[in-house]
Amino acid sequence: MILSRLFRTTSFRASPFLALAALLAATPFAVLFSEDTGAVTVAQTQQAAPAQNRTAQNRTAQNQPAAPAAPAGPVKTETQSFDNWVLTCQEVPPAAGAKAGKKTCFAVLRITDNQSKRVVVVWKIGRDGKDVPTIAITTPTGVLVRDGVDLVLGQNTRKLAYQWCNGTECEASIAYDAALAKELSAAKEATIAFRLQDGRQVNVKVGVTGVDKVLAGLAKS
Repeated sequence: MILSRLFRTTSFRASPFLALAALLAATPFAVLFSEDTGAVTVAQTQQAAPAQNRTAQNRTAQNQPAAPAAPAGPVKTETQSFDNWVLTCQEVPPAAGAKAGKKTCFAVLRITDNQSKRVVVVWKIGRDGKDVPTIAITTPTGVLVRDGVDLVLGQNTRKLAYQWCNGTECEASIAYDAALAKELSAAKEATIAFRLQDGRQVNVKVGVTGVDKVLAGLAKS
């Protein structure tokens, strides 16, 4: 899924700044939600199966359930900006014979470095593969994975555990409930904190104005 590029960014104020800048120079940061490039796999052609095997395969194919019907129309995509947040909703029309389609929404906040204009942190709010409301934060690589990411809202700190890393980025996430959504909606600023592998701390302060409208939009999806 490719996000709309119509978004505003918010300033990056990190400590230590030079440590993160050097890390980013050595490790290019990939934008969250971009499509990964797949490896090309070369497979040998199988020999033709004997006639009796082909007959059995044909029977098996006939017994397989039919593929789901394609949607009756094009996917509708709507993008809205709420201050620094971008809320994207996609609505798939109902397939033939179905009564209703499916609508999914997710919000993204991209945090950039003022000098290099590069994205350094991506904050997502949406639902994971199990349809659980989730907050996910993507950082560069070169971090202490065991320490996770701290999301500080006022006097409260939530710990996000890293779920995966690839060659350019790592993602930490946490499921959120009504209490966390309420706390986030009332906040004007948040701090995203993580530690580099050499032990140095990085703190990213970001304004979250508009997140209340984002959460309201997500609740309707």
